[in-house]
Amino acid sequence: MICLKRLQRFTFLALLGILFSAHANHPAGDVVTMKNGDIHIGNIEQASFIVDASLGKLTIPVPAIHRLSIQSRKLDILVETDAGESIKGSLAPGDIRISRLQDPTLPIALEDISRIDFGHQQESDALAEFPSRLETTDGDLLFVRLTAENVTLETENGRRDVDASDLRFVDTSLHTFEDELLTQLTLLDGRLYQGQITPANILLHSPYLETMNVPAGQLSRLTLDTVKQAEVAIEFFSDSLRTLGNGPKMVKIKGGSFLRGDYQGDGDDDEQPLSEVSLKPYAIGAYEITFDQYDLFCRQARKCHNPDDQEWGRGQRPAINISWEEASAYVGWLAEKTGKPYRLPSDSEWEYAHRAGNTTRYTWGNEVESARANCEGCGSIWDGDQTAPVGRFEPNAFGLYDTSGNVFEWVADCFHDRFSQAPNDGSPVEKEGCGKRVIRGGAWSFPPHEIRSANRWRDFPTRRSDDTGFRVAMDLE
Repeated sequence: MICLKRLQRFTFLALLGILFSAHANHPAGDVVTMKNGDIHIGNIEQASFIVDASLGKLTIPVPAIHRLSIQSRKLDILVETDAGESIKGSLAPGDIRISRLQDPTLPIALEDISRIDFGHQQESDALAEFPSRLETTDGDLLFVRLTAENVTLETENGRRDVDASDLRFVDTSLHTFEDELLTQLTLLDGRLYQGQITPANILLHSPYLETMNVPAGQLSRLTLDTVKQAEVAIEFFSDSLRTLGNGPKMVKIKGGSFLRGDYQGDGDDDEQPLSEVSLKPYAIGAYEITFDQYDLFCRQARKCHNPDDQEWGRGQRPAINISWEEASAYVGWLAEKTGKPYRLPSDSEWEYAHRAGNTTRYTWGNEVESARANCEGCGSIWDGDQTAPVGRFEPNAFGLYDTSGNVFEWVADCFHDRFSQAPNDGSPVEKEGCGKRVIRGGAWSFPPHEIRSANRWRDFPTRRSDDTGFRVAMDLE
């Protein structure tokens, strides 16, 4: 009897393997996952989905969609396209029809679906015809085309018309102190202009809506002609969170030896003496952990403090009002979900990644320079007022964003006031009864002196602040 049961089980598993192998080799197999856990495999018959999004009704053809997730009974959805776009919105109630491999065509109510993964493999030409990248305050990301020949700003020195062909970035920020919407134009040659855009909207074309009239207050960033931007040879990766998408974008650091501390001699005592450290390979987050990423953790964790965003917005802004203990809980959850050794970076690892081979006062040089970072006096539209969404400034040579300013970042170390007390292998300082932990990088509310490469601060591990967040690290084999 036992042998018969084993034979039956083996036969069932073999047949199941053949079925999934047939699906894997099918050129256009779509997978519909139901809310009750059932799965249907076949081909979605409809040609497109009409998404009621914040930018209007978008008609998105099925061949362009990578995944469609239905997030509520009210049919709130997230569409991810093959081009890398991400669009939030809602669908009208109704059915879809899926023709299955061996069974009759099946109608399925949208309300009963959890998500649809589309099995087509299609090269997207979105970057060719729509070469600009639009990020909205609602968290949407689309490829678009700017049709205007110039963009006009009302600045302190009067009206300025900027030729659209000279533009690299258009950023906006609502200043909470004055309740004023400011726009910052970054030109290809590095020049900056700040003021109020006029008219107070931008006309764009999209593959899903011919004319898109985007209010300036809804625009977070417009990156012009992304196909022209140089690609840096840096090795990035993101680990899978299984059904929850992907984890933080990580940068591989080869490791090596460097002198940590204050090279210029204008820092604090705890930045001395210059000390040689040798690091093994590791990985560190390309960005500070965002509210989107931390909020996902809070929805999954049994115990999680829901951090206040100061009414600046969540989404792609760095998660703030998070203690060292809570940051440590996040990396523990990340390690559990991915099976990878995620943790907070050590103080030495953080400085090595931040410097990216430089010995200068700042990661880009010895002078502050305009709009290189978000700090009180750095020259950006977020200065001294609020955090900026992550990735709004040029990355350093290792591909890391916002290590200078924006928010202080927790690292693993217990605070020590002399580098001579720190291990020379880059591991974090630990001591019994640690009263304060190290934070690095400066913040939106601090002057340029505090965003120097060598600058170190400390704080109580239980303290939360609107100028403090974190990024993650992990060991590499």
